[in-house]
Amino acid sequence: MATQIQTMPAPLALPASPSGGSIITQTFKLFVQPKTFFRNMPAGSQWLFAVLLVLVITGFTATSQIQSSTSSTSGTTAATTSTQSSSFSLSTLDATSTTTGTTANSTAAGTASSTTATSSVSSDTLLMNGLIAICGVLVMWAGQTAVLSLITMLRGYAPQFGKSLQIAVWASLPLALMLIIRYIHFASGGSGGSLGLSLLLNNWSGYAQLPEIAQRILAVFTSNLTLFWLWNLLLLYLGARFALGGRPIAVALIIAIWIAAATIVPAFVGTPQTRTSPRLTTTTTQTQTGSTRTNGTSTGTTATTGSTTSAAQDQSFPGGGQPPSGGFPGAPGG
Repeated sequence: MATQIQTMPAPLALPASPSGGSIITQTFKLFVQPKTFFRNMPAGSQWLFAVLLVLVITGFTATSQIQSSTSSTSGTTAATTSTQSSSFSLSTLDATSTTTGTTANSTAAGTASSTTATSSVSSDTLLMNGLIAICGVLVMWAGQTAVLSLITMLRGYAPQFGKSLQIAVWASLPLALMLIIRYIHFASGGSGGSLGLSLLLNNWSGYAQLPEIAQRILAVFTSNLTLFWLWNLLLLYLGARFALGGRPIAVALIIAIWIAAATIVPAFVGTPQTRTSPRLTTTTTQTQTGSTRTNGTSTGTTATTGSTTSAAQDQSFPGGGQPPSGGFPGAPGG
């Protein structure tokens, strides 16, 4: 009797399911277990929350850096009434009071107008700083997406722009953490300092003899060379390796291309920033003096002086000096 052997098909390996959890859970996993994170990178819309988180932190720190406003206004109005005769004229006193009141009101109105104008200019400057910082982040993401898309093309597949953009967004979270630390550093009374390793250029005697473009490139590269920027590059590498399936040599080449682009492009299009500092205070001082003297006639004089001092924080962006570049500011004090 023939024996019939039945063979069961081997179970198919199930693909790794994308990891779930909140944005906080995913961020913690990215920082602690980046390799595992990119193997099972979230496929939902959680990366959009990371986009909002990075942009909000960038805009907030660019517009809400330490800024105090001191306004001092003092006014003096003196009215003296004298007559050439011994008679007292009630109409002269009424005229003097009217002139004095009018002068004081005019002076106060002028002071209020000056203060309002100063506040409006300051708000516009803050808004512009925030927009420039956000645009710098968007430029960084666009550049990183472009170079990461080359990974799949080198393997003979179509570029995956969507996944490459998600890797760039997730990899920028350490840079957002850097901005938070820098903000806390300034808020607690800390001062600015050199970005990255740019301080070493001051101790290099041969730096001044280099061509100008070489000096600019070195200034951008050393100012970018911070712990957080290296962390960002490491996450880009791991994302390209395990989320896009790139080969180690190809991924290393792509990261080198990005480093070169984030260094050379800012050196050509902007002035390298090698230092960072908190936003300075804005001080408005106004003094008004008025006097009215009547000797049969009424005269009024009013003098108003004002001084406004303001200074904004130096803006730079990680991964590439000044906008347009590859990133936003370096760590506080290097």
